[in-house]
Amino acid sequence: MHRDIVKFPALFLARLLYRLFMLLPLKEDTILFSAYQGRQYTCNPKYLYEYIRHHFGHAYRLLWVHSKGQMPPGCDGTARFLSLKHIVALATSRYIVTNLGIEPFFTKREGQIVVNTWHGGGAYKNTTIGGRVRTSLYREYARRARAENTTFFLSSCRAYTALLSDAWRAKPEAFLPVGSPRNDLFFAAGQEEKRREVLKRLGLTGDVGYLLYAPTFRGQPHIGFKFKIADLNLDIPTLLASCEKRFGKPFKFLFRTHINTTGWIPSGENVIDVSDYPDMQELMLVADVFITDYSSSVWDWAITEKPGFLYVPDLDSYDKDRGFYTPIEAWAFPFAKTNADLNALVLSYDETKAREKLRLHVQKLGTFENGKACEMTIKAMGLGAK
Repeated sequence: MHRDIVKFPALFLARLLYRLFMLLPLKEDTILFSAYQGRQYTCNPKYLYEYIRHHFGHAYRLLWVHSKGQMPPGCDGTARFLSLKHIVALATSRYIVTNLGIEPFFTKREGQIVVNTWHGGGAYKNTTIGGRVRTSLYREYARRARAENTTFFLSSCRAYTALLSDAWRAKPEAFLPVGSPRNDLFFAAGQEEKRREVLKRLGLTGDVGYLLYAPTFRGQPHIGFKFKIADLNLDIPTLLASCEKRFGKPFKFLFRTHINTTGWIPSGENVIDVSDYPDMQELMLVADVFITDYSSSVWDWAITEKPGFLYVPDLDSYDKDRGFYTPIEAWAFPFAKTNADLNALVLSYDETKAREKLRLHVQKLGTFENGKACEMTIKAMGLGAK
């Protein structure tokens, strides 16, 4: 509560100062993109950006919030997160696309269109309000401010719209039933050619199977992420042996840490760290088997209909700390709390039964994924060739 006493005056002052920037003219042809507050060129904003570049060429001025790493190809400019240049871009760009939500000091001008793509689909772990996740008066105010200043939220399914509209204090009609732009990749033609390109980019060969392991973070953003992946104690050699036995070919282990997790990186024979590769969807295209825990990437992986498993040795503590919208027993993939149970799931994998379960799961949640999320989002934004 004492932190709120400091945050509220700071936010009100920031909103007041921001109005000065709103005196600048609105640039009708400018689109500002941001993924994870500029930490990566990835996720839904990346796919919308590339769709616009491909279909409209130089009809729009495309800017990115970008703090480090890979420079978005072909962009017309970048700005560090919360820099003066970024704030000016927020105030003057006609269109804004973000996967984390607009900054709470932001006030949408008449004519501006703000799209929150978010960075996960389905309806699985609890979000940042309600249930067991702690909140505060400040966070509640900021959440309502973001909702009021967002034109559209992209929705992956009916369950997502119902749950997240309540969690984010937004109107259900603001949620576009279009799916996730990043998942258009899984419906596109030429996936084998694309897979070969990604393998080459990663320096991998196509003569073995790949097991992708991508655990999510623990903790909460406003109190810190206190988690060591090593504590999960995954038995990698035995798991690779089980995959080889069940799927009939040698396997290598691809490890991708969450952007909010640091520390231990597994090493050893047949272990490859792909954490610096920013595009999770392309890693999924390469992978033959996927293991995660509570990540909403299970929704994306379900579209591929490839083998997937959940390794959740800390299920009880995670449930107590965060909670779930959908009980984990009803998720698309089977879960295991121990290495022994995980290997048993791999060895007993039944493709026909697994695929049927996946299809029923996405149907039950009311999927909107159809490979046209980019196209439908751009249409809703009113973009077109000039």
